[in-house]
Amino acid sequence: MFITFVLVFVLINLYIKNNFNFTLAEMTFFLTKEKFLLIASLFTDKEIQSYLLLATVIDVVWPITYCLFFYSLNYKTILNKEIRKYINFYILFIFLIDMCENYLTVRFLLTNNISNVPLCVLATNIKWFAILIIVVISIINLYKYLKKYSFSELIQN
Repeated sequence: MFITFVLVFVLINLYIKNNFNFTLAEMTFFLTKEKFLLIASLFTDKEIQSYLLLATVIDVVWPITYCLFFYSLNYKTILNKEIRKYINFYILFIFLIDMCENYLTVRFLLTNNISNVPLCVLATNIKWFAILIIVVISIINLYKYLKKYSFSELIQN
């Protein structure tokens, strides 16, 4: 799973690097309405088409990949099934927020409806905050697991 995670990440970054001359709004931490509008204004027609492909294919595969990575990591490191269930719901929440972010951004790029911008910005900021939280949770649980068991047991289980 980890190798798939890294491979998908590298391929997506190559796609972004080859098709966009700037940072995408959804890759921005602490996104503001002004920053979102500035980034969106830099899109050419070709880049909008590339973003549509990104949002409808690649940016669906990426959240699936990172969510599966966190699911598998938490499955191995969280031994309490009840806690694991809540963490899994949280990971599903992150996935759904990421999908909302994609939808809202595509909708804005196709319509240029300014009323969509606050929701795009909100979805992006919630996504990054939620990802930060799941990373911290995963690191803590990995640390707790490795205090009791070996790294080889983690890989084998």
